Amino acid sequence: MYRRTNTETLKIGKAAGRLPLALRTPARSGRRGPFVRGKPMRTIENRTEDMIPNALNILLGITLVLAPWYLELSYDSAAARNAFLSGGAITVVALLALGRTYDWEEYLNLALGLWAAMAPWALGFAETRGAMGVHVGVGLAVAALAAFELRRLYVSPQARSV
Repeated sequence: MYRRTNTETLKIGKAAGRLPLALRTPARSGRRGPFVRGKPMRTIENRTEDMIPNALNILLGITLVLAPWYLELSYDSAAARNAFLSGGAITVVALLALGRTYDWEEYLNLALGLWAAMAPWALGFAETRGAMGVHVGVGLAVAALAAFELRRLYVSPQARSV
C-alpha cells in the first residue's frame, strides 16, 4: 500500500510494489484533466445569467417526469419508471447546482443525460416512439448543457478549486 501525501509517495507494507504505476505517483503529479486522482474539485458562483443552463435542466427533468402522463404510458412500464427516476434525478441535481455549481454535479448530470438518451435501447422500449423521442431528446439536451457547464468550470477565470 501507499500512503499519498502532497509531495511524495511512501511505501507501506509488502504489497506496495504491486500497485500500478499511476497509483505510485505523487497525488499532485502535474497531470491535467477531470479524472486525475487527487485533483481538487472545481466550483463557480453562479450569477443570474449563469443559472440559465441549470434552469433549463430543471425544466428538462420535469418534462421527463411528466412524460408518462402526456404520452399515456402504463405506469409499470420500463419507459415510465425510467422517466420518473431519471427525470427526478436530473431535476434534483440541477436544483443543487443553482446557487453554486460544482464539477461533480455536472459530471452526474452528464451521466444522467447520456443514460436517458440510451435507455430506450438498454431497457427495450425503443419501439415506443413517443417515449423514445422524449428520452433521447431530453437526454442529449441535458448532456449538452452539462458539457457546457463543465467547460465553463474548467475555463472560466471565476472558477476556482476547492
